[in-house]
Amino acid sequence: MVRGITVVLYFAVCLFGFAICDPVVKTNNGHLFGSSETDGSVFYSIPYAQPPVGGLRFQDPVAIGYHGDIYATNNTGVGCIGMRLMCSIGQCAEFESEDCLYLNVYVPKNVDLSDPTSPPKADLPVLVWFHGGAFWFGAGLAPLYDGQFMAEKTEAIVVTLNYRYMPFGFLSMSTGLSSAPGNMGFHDQQVALQWVQDNIAAFGGNKQQVTIFGESAGAQTVGLHLISSVSAPLFANAIMQSNPVSFTFKTAAE
Repeated sequence: MVRGITVVLYFAVCLFGFAICDPVVKTNNGHLFGSSETDGSVFYSIPYAQPPVGGLRFQDPVAIGYHGDIYATNNTGVGCIGMRLMCSIGQCAEFESEDCLYLNVYVPKNVDLSDPTSPPKADLPVLVWFHGGAFWFGAGLAPLYDGQFMAEKTEAIVVTLNYRYMPFGFLSMSTGLSSAPGNMGFHDQQVALQWVQDNIAAFGGNKQQVTIFGESAGAQTVGLHLISSVSAPLFANAIMQSNPVSFTFKTAAE
């Protein structure tokens, strides 16, 4: 009850001009507070799946549920656990954690997100970025992949995200004391894309105009989404940048 009253008071203060407020949206998982930047609005570190720890380690992702009336988004600087390579050019997150299944939403400044009780009238295309890194490193919050500049220049909603890699994301093991189905990192991306379908309209995005794009390992996952029947309804267009097509993947039997 107190939480609900807090939300109402915040909206009233902003709507009637008593204060300049950061953007806030109402998603299927709860209200999200973002931050106002020079070129638009940013929502950092939004959870799209439950933390893959404990019994969920080495398992397929489980979509996030309702997280409450308010989830204050902030730049946590968290990426998934991997090799710390090419950090000098901005491809590393500040911190690493197993609890890393977060995405970031960058919104152009022409989208009004001041009133979550009234969805934005914008109907912008959506760009979803899968970072590269040889399935060893990289992060959606890495400085190199800040999406605000692209959001403003393209007038599109830009989404960047973390997905698991190395053993946490791609270990395949069906014997012994524990099991890992394999391709968990790829399924992370699918759950993130489903989150986009379910919630991007609240940010002014059009879920029918989602373009996935990625570089290197990210481009390889784009190619896999193109042949996945599960991924097919989750995006409309795809861009592969420097896809290492000479690399082949092993089958489950291999």
